[in-house]
Order: sequence, then C-alpha cells, then structure tokens
Amino acid sequence: MSSNQRAIRLAISGLLIIFGLISLSQAGFYVIRYLTFDAALNPQEITSLLLSFWRGYWCVLAAIIIHFTIKAIKESVAWRLTLVTSLGLTVFSFIG
Repeated sequence: MSSNQRAIRLAISGLLIIFGLISLSQAGFYVIRYLTFDAALNPQEITSLLLSFWRGYWCVLAAIIIHFTIKAIKESVAWRLTLVTSLGLTVFSFIG
C-alpha cells in the first residue's frame, strides 16, 4: 500500500471516528436523561436513541474495516461473522 493510499484511509477513518462519536454522544444524551431525570422516553426518543447508537456503531466499525483488504476480510472468520451479523441486524431493523 502506498503512503498516499494509507494517508487517505487514515483521513477517512478519522472522519468516521468523529462522526461515530457524535452519534454515540447523541445516544448518551438520551441515556443520561433517562437515568438522571427518571423521565420516560417516548417512542420517538427511543427510536432516535437506537438509531444514533447504530449509526455510531457502523461508523466505528467502518473506520476499523477500512484498513483491511477485501481478501483479508474474506479469510478471517471473525470479520465475516461480524459483518454478516451487522448487515443482518440492519436489514432486520428496516424490515421489522
């Protein structure tokens, strides 16, 4: 891998981490609000909590995966299992 390609991957990875942390902090807002104020969350807030957590998870996972080649991901059972499970849960959340 050339140094330019590595620098581009690191830049994209850094942006994904930043956006992932923003999404996770939004999810944390609802968790802290629920735990400290003992305020019940309405269905819209619960959906927002779950979606922001899921968005943050995908951003952080993508930031990690971007550093691997497709061949390395195909050879690793753990990465394949993680990706298939994540994609399956994502599709299931849209269907259900």
